[in-house]
Amino acid sequence: MAHHILNPFDTEIDLATTEGCKLFKEGIKPLEEKYNGTAERATYFQTKVIDAPGSRCWPTISKIIIEGQDVDILKQTGKTYLD
Repeated sequence: MAHHILNPFDTEIDLATTEGCKLFKEGIKPLEEKYNGTAERATYFQTKVIDAPGSRCWPTISKIIIEGQDVDILKQTGKTYLD
């Protein structure tokens, strides 16, 4: 039995096929640029993280629902609190 995962188009990716494995590997590749922890690179790295889903055919990875409203925690910083 082949393992299946869903892609953002709500169809299964068959990991037993070459194309399915290719899509999966592309989707989980680490970002080429690593964040070095400096304030000067924070916005650049944040932009790379925000852009990754679009270039890898993912749905957004940073939206959560707070009090019934969608909040993108990467694009709308300061809208959420941890308490």
